[in-house]
Amino acid sequence: MNGTRGVLGIAVVAALCFMACNYTDGECFPREELYETSGVGGGVIVPTGVGVGGYGSVPFEPLSAPPEPDGPVCNIVSGGPCDDECQAGYDAASIECGKIEDSAQRRACQDTAHANYRDCQEKCEQEGSNRVCIRKYVKCQQYAPYWCRSGAGPTVCAECHDRCRSGDPPSSQCVQCGF
Repeated sequence: MNGTRGVLGIAVVAALCFMACNYTDGECFPREELYETSGVGGGVIVPTGVGVGGYGSVPFEPLSAPPEPDGPVCNIVSGGPCDDECQAGYDAASIECGKIEDSAQRRACQDTAHANYRDCQEKCEQEGSNRVCIRKYVKCQQYAPYWCRSGAGPTVCAECHDRCRSGDPPSSQCVQCGF
């Protein structure tokens, strides 16, 4: 009986932890869910002086309404400088497209902006892949067995680097050399 209670207790604690940590990167949610309003005055309440007084007697200070305009709040995760540049270009193009009154022209502009964004993203992915291949090549040259980094003609490290850049899976020799 005690073993069952222990397992049930662990399950309850795990479920509560899961429910408490359900915030996902990139997730959007209505602004109302971000701000809790007090019953009187509708202001946001934030605890001040945590630890002052007994349990349940923490003083609260009402604040003004949300500082940002209406719309969803998103936990946007940056993909790095290249991705940020793509997003900035797309945002600027979208603003310009929104100014076009003719719906067909506006749609064509939006399609072009989206295509340019996707092209930019592909370039970022390719650059990221190339950086990974270069790091693997440097590691191969520094730490791999001697036969990987020496020999007549292209070394195994160089051949593995070429395979990596072309997107081919590593050969068994490449795996032995750290690719």
